[in-house]
Amino acid sequence: MERYLRKKVIKDLKTICCFFIFCSFIFQNCVSNHSDVTKEELSAILTDDIKIFVNKSIPYELLDVLGNKKVVIFGECHRVKEHQELAGKLMIALNKDYNFNQIFLEWAQTLSWIFEEDMQENPKIYPYNKYYRILTDRISSYNQKNANNRIVVKCLDYNPNDRIYRDSLSLMTLHLARTTKIDKIVADIKELKGKAYTDYLENLHKDLSLYKDEYVNDLSLKYYSYVKIMTVVEIESINIRSLFKESNKKGFIARENLLKKLADQFISENSGNTMIYIGNYHSQKKRYMGTNQEWLGDYLSHISPITKNNAFCLHNTGVKGTHWNSSTKKYENFSTLDSSSKNEIFRITNELVGNQVCFIPLADIFFDNNNINVCYIKTQLSIPIKKQYDGYILFPQLTTF
Repeated sequence: MERYLRKKVIKDLKTICCFFIFCSFIFQNCVSNHSDVTKEELSAILTDDIKIFVNKSIPYELLDVLGNKKVVIFGECHRVKEHQELAGKLMIALNKDYNFNQIFLEWAQTLSWIFEEDMQENPKIYPYNKYYRILTDRISSYNQKNANNRIVVKCLDYNPNDRIYRDSLSLMTLHLARTTKIDKIVADIKELKGKAYTDYLENLHKDLSLYKDEYVNDLSLKYYSYVKIMTVVEIESINIRSLFKESNKKGFIARENLLKKLADQFISENSGNTMIYIGNYHSQKKRYMGTNQEWLGDYLSHISPITKNNAFCLHNTGVKGTHWNSSTKKYENFSTLDSSSKNEIFRITNELVGNQVCFIPLADIFFDNNNINVCYIKTQLSIPIKKQYDGYILFPQLTTF
């Protein structure tokens, strides 16, 4: 009987321990929907810390903070005019004084060569540039006047369909305006599908390594490098597209892993510093929104051997205006003032600065240790915001294009 009771007590203790561990896990991973921080407390800190874009000039405090980082993850809202304008302006300022010489876009990597070529001295207009035209026009104009210190633009994403890889190679043949080995690749893959398509690309990838000299002599080293990385990414994209058919979560995780891999590769190959222009979910350094996974900002801030402790996650948003909803594929109006609480950080900031753009540094330890009410377009959270981002840029109005 005593042995039975002893076993039962031990079993009950194990159950209780498991219960408390589970509760602790749930507590740590839940997002509170309430903040006890008062409007007055937050106003006092923000009054001291906010940096206004006086006469639309970038505050030197922002440049100094970003300029000391290996990578800046510029979290943006898709198709927002103000975000592209600022990213271009900010990238140029960082290029002039802080050795930032490349910017990555959240766009199919197989189109990267188009952006890289489009940024040269005599840019040509290609159809795939339209979604980033505001940003790339500004950089292209700057590059034409600064031939010795140009900004490189690259793409950093998977290919959502195989047409992009095929079309990109076809455009390359037109751009080169001569017969090359690429013409044969384009002809070979024209009708290929499924396993035959995958097998061809894997064999092509092997050939690109085995017969590098032949390809370089035919294409030049630059275009050989374009084709090689395009092919590698298309092979990985086939798998990602397949995973998306199984479940969105599997697809999103595989896609994010590719973003991390490409970011590490492109940053390590570059002697200067980098900006990444990417959606705000990707720029989180701790996940509070979107798929439950390790996002790019988290990886670059805490794990990457190249940028660990040398990254800055910058969230760009607005008080009201129009935004593109990636889920519904529609433009939608919003106003955070319609739904946010009196102690919400962007409402208070808007009251303090009025109709001005401002930088909100989150350097104060207060933002690490307290849940702050924050409204991102239509998403309301109450979290220790410094754990999610390193700083905010708040626009009074957002407009789409």
